[in-house]
Amino acid sequence: MLENNASKASLNEEKLQLQKNLRELERYQLVTILDNYQAIVTAIAKDINREREYRLERSEQLENLRKTITQLEEKRKEYIERLNSYQEYLEKCLENISVTPK
Repeated sequence: MLENNASKASLNEEKLQLQKNLRELERYQLVTILDNYQAIVTAIAKDINREREYRLERSEQLENLRKTITQLEEKRKEYIERLNSYQEYLEKCLENISVTPK
């Protein structure tokens, strides 16, 4: 029973804080009681819907970044192999130059 009273008190405190915040927003003409604060309810609903879209976009961007990283790693390995090949070629050329009699 004590917990129930505490939650009611907490709920009442939250309601009071909400009313205070709504009055503050109304003072700045961001909401109005004339439409029963429907504008802010609609804005919150739109924001919730957009959050899902943003999450999907971020997920797609992350996937694209992972693909790009994989491609760059493959390219890096290819360039390292190419560099090693050139180094081997140069070493053989230098060996041939030093072995070749003048």
